[in-house]
Amino acid sequence: MPKAKTTENPWASDFNIKGLTAIREEVQSQGVARDTFDSDGKTYTSNFRRICPKRPDWEYPFQVIPVHFGVGPTNRTLGCPRVAKTGDCPLCTLGFDLIRGGDKEGGKDMLSKIRIYLNVVHVKGDGSLADEKVFLLSLNQTQFFGGQESDEDEILADIFEQVGDISHIETGRNIDFRAKLVKRGRFEFNRVKYAVVADATPFPGSLELLETIHDLPNVVTFVDAAEMVNIYEGKALSPSLLAPGTTHEALPAPAETELEVKATVVKAEPVPAGGFNTQVEEPEEEEVSADKPEEAKVTATPPQTDPQEAISRLRANVQNGGSKGE
Repeated sequence: MPKAKTTENPWASDFNIKGLTAIREEVQSQGVARDTFDSDGKTYTSNFRRICPKRPDWEYPFQVIPVHFGVGPTNRTLGCPRVAKTGDCPLCTLGFDLIRGGDKEGGKDMLSKIRIYLNVVHVKGDGSLADEKVFLLSLNQTQFFGGQESDEDEILADIFEQVGDISHIETGRNIDFRAKLVKRGRFEFNRVKYAVVADATPFPGSLELLETIHDLPNVVTFVDAAEMVNIYEGKALSPSLLAPGTTHEALPAPAETELEVKATVVKAEPVPAGGFNTQVEEPEEEEVSADKPEEAKVTATPPQTDPQEAISRLRANVQNGGSKGE
């Protein structure tokens, strides 16, 4: 390979292309340290965490928000006013319109998803703080509250009810989110199990660190119906183009295409205070075949509703004073 020609021209300089990835992640997350689990497809991988306590004026240490992900060409994240019961939601209206027209998968993708947000810190196996940073953890409805596919399994809400307030600043518990990557058809998701340490311990970080926790009630932006349509059609500014200090959503769409949870409380053997028992054996689970066509969720019926026509009717409804979902 020929050696690159050198020049003394100060303008002939290269930029750090590899650093572009970090910049892109920073812009997309708007500075929010979004938590992700380490996982592979072979075993359950430990992810040691401590859920941060709630602020004194909050009711809970978590926030439940109905969210529309990937809205418009700039992939905005917006709260759903229909499910939140604060107003009409044009995206849900469009989703129901597509479902009625025969595009059930496309319509369901348009509807909002319930997400539960928590502040967490990373801890080491001995319970000490691993990083002086507060991360924002996002769980889906099944992971936190359970669902039809996990009625026989313990989920995170059950741990709060059975163990107590594991987020308490003085008497909380560290928790191991054990994640395993599962492939099913064209989908990938984390199956998660929970292990709570036996001993209650104080929060491992400082009060100064707690002052940096994310404002959970406001991590997702809610806009009015007209603005939501503008964002969907790409007529609104991207968050990265807004002036500093301007309100916009802080979260990108989650990396997982679809999530499912099989969660169980694992009773840890006696370990040092705040420490984890990393030797707990995990039961073997049947591997899910990725080549079974019946498990791939694809739309069998082509849409009978033209999305462009639907959005035109939607805009007319918004201009006339409102839109109605189901």
